[in-house]
Amino acid sequence: PMNMQELTWSAGADLDVGHGVQVGGRTLGGVPIGTGTTRVIGGGRVAWGTPRISTAFELQLGVAGDPFTIRGVVETTLRF
Repeated sequence: PMNMQELTWSAGADLDVGHGVQVGGRTLGGVPIGTGTTRVIGGGRVAWGTPRISTAFELQLGVAGDPFTIRGVVETTLRF
């Protein structure tokens, strides 16, 4: 869970492996302002699509601060 007030950060990288497929990794987290718990999440992702629309699946693990154990995220992006 998120803190009431926090500084958040994230970093990620994707690699185009051809035929509209990308693989990558991401890490993100939050540091509380005042009281709370620092949390860190790491994940790996696979995306496929065209330059205009793409769909991705990401598997995330809670690394620190116990935000969750494991979760999957599916997202579709449309670029204008």
